[in-house]
Amino acid sequence: MKKIFVLLLIVVPVIVLFLYGLGRDPRILPSALIQKPAPTFSLLTLDGKTMTLEELKGKPIVLNFWSTWCGPCLDEHRVIMSARTQFPDVQFLAVLYEDTPENARAFLKKFGVGSTVLIDEHLKTAIDYGVAGVPETYFIDAHGIIADKHAGVLTPRILEEKLSWLERAVDTEVVPDLPHPNPPLTKGREKKMTGPAGSVADIQSRMEYLGSMLRCPVCRGVPIADSPSEMAKQMMGQIREFVQSGKSDEEILSYFVARYGEWVLLKPKPRQHLLVWILPFLFLIGGGGILYFKLRKERT
Repeated sequence: MKKIFVLLLIVVPVIVLFLYGLGRDPRILPSALIQKPAPTFSLLTLDGKTMTLEELKGKPIVLNFWSTWCGPCLDEHRVIMSARTQFPDVQFLAVLYEDTPENARAFLKKFGVGSTVLIDEHLKTAIDYGVAGVPETYFIDAHGIIADKHAGVLTPRILEEKLSWLERAVDTEVVPDLPHPNPPLTKGREKKMTGPAGSVADIQSRMEYLGSMLRCPVCRGVPIADSPSEMAKQMMGQIREFVQSGKSDEEILSYFVARYGEWVLLKPKPRQHLLVWILPFLFLIGGGGILYFKLRKERT
């Protein structure tokens, strides 16, 4: 009986941790913006009107990043169309990701209008929100605070749960808005360069350095300087703008950390979910050792 109890004591925690690990999608990145003010934006709609975050405050917002070439986005589009009638006080916005206004118009003509479509040139808003792919949705409360993020397709159940909670949300203490680059970096990182950008060679050198420090949200294990993805190219373009405006390397890296979290830094390497995979092996080794010595003791 004691042997069975010891065996269960070893096996059960391992199984629980293993199943937990399987239930976690390693492709989903936690947002660094939860419970922080939503980054401001000023984007054009398909009919040429300008829409800003400021003018939308006062009612909850569903900010959905999507593309016409994204198959799951069509299923999500239908879910959102249905939700609009159920939640009339919620503002639904669809930010076009790596796509064209012409494709969006054709899509809406064929499948109907679900959200107000916004055009995000050069993926500036997507980068500002730390988007890694589509579909990806941010839930913003009436005060302009990001309450939650959902990566992947929104099902009717998921959307209803999040919107019901969002509508019931009580007053939120507003924290200071995100400065362009703010949060401190990992200890040990220094400012490589500050002040004016300098010559074209200096700009290119700093871009290559910074691009080698940042992980591509699409390719994951590749620095944005080497990634062929459109997102990486636009992030490099954002770096160029920051360098030319006189931002320091630390400020530029901090900007991306504020959006994507420490994960975006190639050094140190991310520890996301590492414990989930290491602990079962530690339990097995430790438990096996205990069982071995216990059985050996009983024999003697």
